[in-house]
Amino acid sequence: MLGMSFFLAAFATKASSAEILISNQDLPGQGLNDPTPASPVGGNAGTTLGQQRLIVLQNVAQTWADRLQPNVPIIVEAHFASLFCNLSQATLAQSGPTMVARDFANAPRAATLYPIALANSLAGEDLAPSRAEVAATFNSQLGRPGCGFNYYLGLDASPPSGTIDLYSVALHEFAHGLGFVAFFDPQTGEKLNGFDDAYLVNLTDNTTGQPLRSVSDAARAAACLKPDQVLWTGAAVTAGSSALTAGVGPGGHVPIYTPAQLRPGSSVSHFTTSLTPNELMEPSYTGPNKNLDLTKDLLDDLGWSEPGPVGPCDPSSTSLCLLDGRFSARLEWSDGGPSGLRPAFVAAAHASGSASSSGLFYFFSADPSNWEVLVKMIDGCASGGKFWLLVSASTGFQWRLTVSDLSTGATRVYEHPLDGHASGIADFAAFSCP
Repeated sequence: MLGMSFFLAAFATKASSAEILISNQDLPGQGLNDPTPASPVGGNAGTTLGQQRLIVLQNVAQTWADRLQPNVPIIVEAHFASLFCNLSQATLAQSGPTMVARDFANAPRAATLYPIALANSLAGEDLAPSRAEVAATFNSQLGRPGCGFNYYLGLDASPPSGTIDLYSVALHEFAHGLGFVAFFDPQTGEKLNGFDDAYLVNLTDNTTGQPLRSVSDAARAAACLKPDQVLWTGAAVTAGSSALTAGVGPGGHVPIYTPAQLRPGSSVSHFTTSLTPNELMEPSYTGPNKNLDLTKDLLDDLGWSEPGPVGPCDPSSTSLCLLDGRFSARLEWSDGGPSGLRPAFVAAAHASGSASSSGLFYFFSADPSNWEVLVKMIDGCASGGKFWLLVSASTGFQWRLTVSDLSTGATRVYEHPLDGHASGIADFAAFSCP
């Protein structure tokens, strides 16, 4: 580990496997087109500085394509530019999605923002064909007078002492562009355009037990200044945390980077620095790192995991099976207390069946006749080409409904806030047929 700080910044703008392609945005003679002669190094056969830089980025793009298996091509606009650097510190790079999308076909969650590369892959089409999906800028000052460090351009993760492994940095930066980034403002707590985002919905304030998406802007901003107290609660990262030997929070949840003093571009959009071993997505460069496992887990929690058959549905006191077991539904609820979301129970009349098109949930185990939410699935394939989901609620408590199509692995999540008002859902395009 180098005894100096290197900042890996993330930024976000407003808004069958395919390739991840590098779009060279540098001018002739600069950055990726730099003609300075260079000797092949560490498996990189390029003979100019620009060629070697481009080869590194292309190899990183292929690495992520192999792991994610996107079904729509992803374009990364990449270039080198002058970023901050002195003899002891440097901003190595900055990157992020070029835009976001919501309520597209096959979106796992309604009214939720997704990075455009993921949205395209989930929708199965390019939702913005005139736009690249990721923008990445790398610091051209490294190796120049006044900047104390240089990039290593090998592909073998073996940089000499005092050099920075560009391969590792690019793996980190491309992960930001693919979705490892929060779209809400950690300084004000304000959500982008007022919507949840796929990253935010996996964050919980450990000190209160409240999901960050459900609290006020002020409370969200305050949580972002509590070191190691904002936890990632997605299932894939929680399962993957077993490989860590230190730094894991309660329940196997991994803390997100939330230093007591806000660091724009770094706070919230990285893993905590308390983890052992060091993770690729920590906010500062800690040495060469090609381990994508926990980073891939987080991207999977966002929706990158390839859906596949799961069934059959296993009915239980908290799992409702619908339409001959093709669909399962689970409901969680909260009255705003410190316990946070907790499972709702399936009414006894439907707890052991799977053929029904509807079922009822209740909240209080001592009062099973006090039904709170009705969930109904309708096969609308003959008339509209989709399965329909209808929900009727008689509660103003917060609730979250997760419905899964066990024949395809597709999942949709629906939420109702703690607002004292009962409301329902009518989604006539909930799942694709057949």
